[in-house]
Amino acid sequence: MSDSRLWTSQGRARWFLVPSGVELPPGPFPIRAGLSRQRVDEDALAPYEITPEQAEAHLGRGVSDLFRAVRERVVAVAPGLPLPESPEAIFGASPGAMMRDTAVARDGLRHAAAALVEAAGQTEIVDQVG
Repeated sequence: MSDSRLWTSQGRARWFLVPSGVELPPGPFPIRAGLSRQRVDEDALAPYEITPEQAEAHLGRGVSDLFRAVRERVVAVAPGLPLPESPEAIFGASPGAMMRDTAVARDGLRHAAAALVEAAGQTEIVDQVG
């Protein structure tokens, strides 16, 4: 289900992995994915419900794939730049911890931004990576 979007209910009590292209009918049940918000029919959403552990694994794969792609691009243009070996090292938290707590996610993004600014100060890669 790599072409799926991870949605959650309010309070992150329930998780849903909805394949792309699936249009859920409108209803009263609020869900969110990142900055996207929808109200959908809960019965139509039910077949896509997954456990929190499955949601964490899906998110972890996505973060790892994104991290690997960015790392490969940076290494291609600045081979000597010391880079973290894992998403946890750049974000300062695991994808699961970031998924469960918005404050941890916010801090993780700040940690990553600070690391990138520090790296940019060590080398002239900013113009090359774009």
